[in-house]
Amino acid sequence: MTDLQFVFWHWFVFAAVLGTIEILAPGIFFLWLAVASILTGLVVLLMPEIGTAAQVTLFGGLSIVMVWAAWKFLKKNPITSDQPLLNQRAAQYVGKVFVLEEAIRHGMGRVRIGDSSWKVEGPDMAAGGQVRVTGFDGALLKVEKVADAAPSPASSPTAGDSLKDALQDPLNRT
Repeated sequence: MTDLQFVFWHWFVFAAVLGTIEILAPGIFFLWLAVASILTGLVVLLMPEIGTAAQVTLFGGLSIVMVWAAWKFLKKNPITSDQPLLNQRAAQYVGKVFVLEEAIRHGMGRVRIGDSSWKVEGPDMAAGGQVRVTGFDGALLKVEKVADAAPSPASSPTAGDSLKDALQDPLNRT
């Protein structure tokens, strides 16, 4: 029976496969496994006599070290975003003032935000009244009545807003 032998380029191909998985399923976990595979390939390139069991052990050890080091680094230096609420539309509307599209009856009504109509929960009031979003529960916005205040630019886009603002955030324009 023949013994399975890995050559350095096997580890480079494996690194490419792990890198592809990282691209398809981002989360920076497979990135560190790919780095461990490249390092293992470099060791095998420099020391081709190293056995398969030692190569796999080296890869396993390097993988653990790389993932642990990345975890420690990211715990101290978390990835920040210039738009932390990018995929949380309801959270983006908290604090904004909108005009009721449908009256709030029995605690439920609707507001129009951009090209969408959102269900709202709050005190009963007539359509056309102004409400401020105080929170949300999934796609349900929780609102309160606003006393005679002008609606925010988010609820009534007007001419005069700059093109730059419109292109950056066409729904909120804040």
